[in-house]
Amino acid sequence: MSGLFSDLRVGLKSLSNMEAAMSVVSENIANVNTPGYSRKRIIFEAGPAQIYSFGSIGQGADIARIESVRDSFIENRIRFEMQMKGLLEGQEFGLSQIETILAGSAGSGIPDNLSRFFNSFLELASDPSSIPLRQSVLSEAEKLAFSIQDTFRRLDSLDVDNRHQITDSVASINSILGELAQLNAELAPLQASGVDGGGLKDRQQELLNQLSQEIDIQTYTNESGSLVITNSTGRLLLVGDQPRQLQVKETTHGQQILLQGQDISSEIKAGRLGGFLDLQRAVIPSYKDALNTLASELVQQVNAIHQGGEGLDGITGRDFFSVVSGQEARTIAVALSNGEELAAGPTGSAEGDGSIAQQIADLRNQSFPGLGGGTLDDYYSQLVFEAGLDSRYVKGSSELQSQVLTELQNQRDSVSGVSLDEEAVNLIQFQRSYQASAQFIRVVDSLLEETINLIR
Repeated sequence: MSGLFSDLRVGLKSLSNMEAAMSVVSENIANVNTPGYSRKRIIFEAGPAQIYSFGSIGQGADIARIESVRDSFIENRIRFEMQMKGLLEGQEFGLSQIETILAGSAGSGIPDNLSRFFNSFLELASDPSSIPLRQSVLSEAEKLAFSIQDTFRRLDSLDVDNRHQITDSVASINSILGELAQLNAELAPLQASGVDGGGLKDRQQELLNQLSQEIDIQTYTNESGSLVITNSTGRLLLVGDQPRQLQVKETTHGQQILLQGQDISSEIKAGRLGGFLDLQRAVIPSYKDALNTLASELVQQVNAIHQGGEGLDGITGRDFFSVVSGQEARTIAVALSNGEELAAGPTGSAEGDGSIAQQIADLRNQSFPGLGGGTLDDYYSQLVFEAGLDSRYVKGSSELQSQVLTELQNQRDSVSGVSLDEEAVNLIQFQRSYQASAQFIRVVDSLLEETINLIR
């Protein structure tokens, strides 16, 4: 009878095992559409055998563990590609706006205003004593100055918006690190006992993906099984349940990212934060500098010619434009208060001499070393072209990066995702095993009853 009782225990254990297996299948099916969910599988192992003189007889199967199916190589690749995707998204945020700002509205952008400005001088050269034409020159000059100032102000505004993006990104990073620290604390006792983290581990992977979109990171598991996160140069961001928060420091030259009081801005090369920092430290300043160069060259060339002329009031040596050195695009303005101060002809020239106005009009087609050997119009057109080229390159790279991520996600899903067909097969298999175990128990129960009746 001891053998039959032992068989009964084996049958009951098998029933319990199949119930657990079907529960795992049920969980997988329920989470088929859950983002980041890793399918689970139950692992059985043979139980300890009972030794007899004639050999050994097993005591059924035990549940060794329930594990989530993951491929760490693919998950690491996804995190790396997400860092690059985040970088491109951060850059695209600014470059698309820079292209729009420099292009301006049709008919009111810098190229159109430059053209009308030089045309007004050309008209004045044909009738230099005309007060209406002189006022027209001043009006077109003011429009040109305003368009340069407005373009520069829009770049300034973009810089401010970018600072907000940096602040928001740092806040997001700190929030994610805080949640990962909490997960580390929850996972620690499970990992210490060899239990798979399941849903907690899935959530950890999702948060790591989100963090990778914001900043370039490296991860590893320490000897206690706890997740450790560092930045790209090895500075610790998370150890155990202790996150190290980033801070944003405002300076006259932009924002700095601090970690434990150290400026790590230059170490952040990827993620959305890396893209925003790249806009701040290189991209936006380069276009501002180019705009200052254009304004500076325009002011120098026009003023140099205008200073050699004489206004209708007999005064010579006046500047046509006024600027603050180093802030030309921001401060460019017309220095004359009325048309009589405008010099259309050279000092002491006869009435009707418009040679000064003609020389200024001729600046339109002149090339200048300070503009790389191009004209004012060529220089600005090249600037707009480069902004468009940069924007399209980043947008195209971002789309390509999305395709790479989609392919990697498909690979990840083929390993870790839930297949309803596969789960249906598993369910039938476990159902049949459950039915067989139940039938086995009925047989053993019948045999036990017969044995007891014999004893009676």
